[in-house]
Order: sequence, then structure tokens, then C-alpha cells
Amino acid sequence: MGKLGFGIAGPLASSVVSSAQTESLIEQALAGGISFFDTGPSYGGGRGEQRLGRVIARNKRKNMFISTKAGLTEQGKRDFSPTNISNSLHRSLERLKTDHVDCLFLHGISSIELQPELVAALEDLRSKGLFLKLGIAGQGKILDIVIANKGSFDLAMLAMGPSQLGNNLRRALAAKKAGLQVIGIEMLAHTRNPWKLSVRPADLWHMARYLRRGGAIQENQSAMTVLKQVLEFAKVDMVLSSTTKKRHLQEWLDCLDEHKNSS
Repeated sequence: MGKLGFGIAGPLASSVVSSAQTESLIEQALAGGISFFDTGPSYGGGRGEQRLGRVIARNKRKNMFISTKAGLTEQGKRDFSPTNISNSLHRSLERLKTDHVDCLFLHGISSIELQPELVAALEDLRSKGLFLKLGIAGQGKILDIVIANKGSFDLAMLAMGPSQLGNNLRRALAAKKAGLQVIGIEMLAHTRNPWKLSVRPADLWHMARYLRRGGAIQENQSAMTVLKQVLEFAKVDMVLSSTTKKRHLQEWLDCLDEHKNSS
């Protein structure tokens, strides 16, 4: 999977960034050595999967580890019924233009929704080769349950930014001890200045989300400084992030090369 993954979500799956721009960034990431690409049906109503799918088709999936999600529909509705999860995965595969994904993440599932019937249905889908690994993307109690009773799960995706370490550092350690691979998200989010003057639609998108989440002004930190630190952070197996700027992505790729050469 590599140490750095690229997510096709947020602006990259929205109308504020064109399909050509998003696909160009994915191609740049792939050419630069990133192999892990994550998306989901709820990102842009399936638009993120469609954009990634076109890149997969052009590259014949060479050197690509693909993950998507299920449980939140294209309209953002929660539905973790076995029937919906199966239908959702089939729709995702169609948009991704592939016959399987390397990992399927349950997107924000709760402990009540994680029923034995769902796990059985997932194992049936896995036995048919529609996905290879099963992951949990969530927060709170459900992470503790999955980690303590690993069962069918292989990967855990959890927020590992500075404000979440108080709750999730111990979870990351427990997950690794249980044999799950840990993917850290929101590890660079605090380096973004949401208040800078900009007319770029993607910057305005991030500002709006920041305000919706009740964000406060945080100390400005260099994204490159933080990225170098998190790539060395042994508590996660991978850092997952995204950007709408080719310049920023190239800086990430240069940083990734430095990390590989020093490892």
C-alpha cells in the first residue's frame, strides 16, 4: 500500500473541481509513487469513484491499491443492511471500472449496525472476489469493538490529527497489536489555513466545511514539516490525505521520496 495514500473526496469529488483536474492529480500521484487510492459512493454522489475509475481504466490498474466504502449511499443516507451493502459495492465497482477493490471500508458504521448478518454477507462478497480486505472507517466505540474482536477486519481508518490523538492514539496502538493495519486521516488538516483570502472554489469549499464543523483558528504549521513527521510516525501504517494543487502534491511526492531513501 505504501506510506502515503491519496483520497478522492471533498473538492476532488465535487463540481468545484473539474473531472480533468482531479484525474490529472490522480495520474500525478500514481506516477510519483503513490499506490493507495481511496474514495467512496458518498463523495460527490459517486463522482469520486467515476473519476478514479477513468484513471484505473487508462492505467489497467497497474501498481494501484484501490479502496472504496459502503454504508453511506450516494445521497449520504445511512444503510448498512446486507442488501444495500451488496448493491452499493456492485455500483461502486461499475463506477470504478474494475471487477474488485483491494479494500472495502464500512463508512461510519455504529456498533448497533454491525450485525452478524452483515458480517456474513460481507464474507460472502469477499469469497466471490469482489473485495480482498475489509476495513472499518469510524470513530468511538465501534473502533474499540472491532479492534477487540478483530474477526473479519484487516484495516482501521481513524482520525490521527493533534486534536484526536487523545482518543485515538491508544486505539491505533491496540489495532496494530491486534494485527490490523492503521490508516491515519486528518493528520495534515490542521496545517491548512481556512481564513486565507482566495477565490479558488476548492479553498472556499474547505472554509465552508471548517465553519460547519465549528473550527477555530489554529497555529499555522508548515504542511511539509508536519508531513515529514507523520511519515515517520510509527503508530500508523499509512497517512491518507488529498490536495487540489499540483504544486502541493509534488511537494508531497518529493517528501515521500526522501522518506523512502532514508528508510
